[in-house]
Amino acid sequence: MADRDVPPSVVGDLAAMGVSPLLLAAAGASVAAVLVFAIVTAKPKGSAVLTYFAGHGRAEEIRLMLALCGIKWKNAVYGDEGAEYITKEKQMRKIMSAGVLAMEQLPLLQIDGLHLVQQNAIMRYLARRHGLYGSSAAEAAQCDILSDSMTDWGPVSAVVQGKDPGHVKYLARFQRALASNETGSFLVGSGPTFVDVQLFQALTQLAASKTVDIKSKFPELETYRKKVAALPGISAYLNSDTQLPFPGMGGKEAFFANVAAVIPWVFGKADQPPLLASSWRFQK
Repeated sequence: MADRDVPPSVVGDLAAMGVSPLLLAAAGASVAAVLVFAIVTAKPKGSAVLTYFAGHGRAEEIRLMLALCGIKWKNAVYGDEGAEYITKEKQMRKIMSAGVLAMEQLPLLQIDGLHLVQQNAIMRYLARRHGLYGSSAAEAAQCDILSDSMTDWGPVSAVVQGKDPGHVKYLARFQRALASNETGSFLVGSGPTFVDVQLFQALTQLAASKTVDIKSKFPELETYRKKVAALPGISAYLNSDTQLPFPGMGGKEAFFANVAAVIPWVFGKADQPPLLASSWRFQK
């Protein structure tokens, strides 16, 4: 045990000094644990490329997450790198033909040699990559429960559509979850997780649209929202000229007209295209 965990020369020297083998074993285990911790908590930054429309939609949480992680990204259309945002149906069909979209849906994030799609999958990937998924399996499960609850709620889409899927119901329960965390001032554990980014985006849009008076009805959530907004990466992003207006450039009608022009079949204005790629290219 000791010979595996602590260098042999060190073991021999300490043993010669009369140090207990049990202590040597414990020391070895501690060294191994520290090394594992250092590897697990390493937070690579790197860069990424995001393909999406010129608006919030399903991509704004990802942009906030990238900012929190300290990852530099550029907005570019896959296969049409001169374009910053997707605006044409032919661009979408070209992406579909390349086989990089598992279910022919955006956003698409290119990072670490991968073609990541599906909003929540991207959020979880970045969370694992940067230690924003809790500090244990139990905390990761809490994150998943709350994130899946966000999906059930769908607050940002509801704001855009002028619907109320039960905002007050969910806000009350998220406020309860926040108050129930005895180890920190975020939703789970002692530090921020990807779920905090998701709830922050929801609270921000609910407040901005005046859909719910967060400040007076849920003051704890308003305080929490400001705390998340003050996190270094997110604060820098919110105070830059990088963030797009909500819900998108040109206003609501122009944004959705553009989306409908790019994927008309989703809006019943065209037939669903056939399978344009014979394989799914998850990796580059």
